[in-house]
Amino acid sequence: MVGDPEKFARFALVKVHWLDIISPLEYPSLRKFGTTGYREADGPDGLFSIYVVLLDGQPGPGAEQNARIFALVEEMEDRLPTAGEHFVITAGARPVAHCIGINPGLDSPARQVK
Repeated sequence: MVGDPEKFARFALVKVHWLDIISPLEYPSLRKFGTTGYREADGPDGLFSIYVVLLDGQPGPGAEQNARIFALVEEMEDRLPTAGEHFVITAGARPVAHCIGINPGLDSPARQVK
């Protein structure tokens, strides 16, 4: 994948529940950021790079938000969470948020085919 993930990649729409075990200084300060994550069923061995776009609210202990999750490598797109599937956002190997897919990984409406 080259360029802006929001324009070129499939995404999964998820409900994010931020854990309260991290320092307030460690919550994302940007609406869009790169990090890592894995499907809960795959466990930490399934860790891969993701790009997260927060759609509402503010991250913080126990906060909930809606977000889009993009795989940064096309081969990982099939590992994005589908409806009802659990996903873990991590900072390195440390879980920082639990998510649940609220729709299947859909093509971004802004997808451009070249």
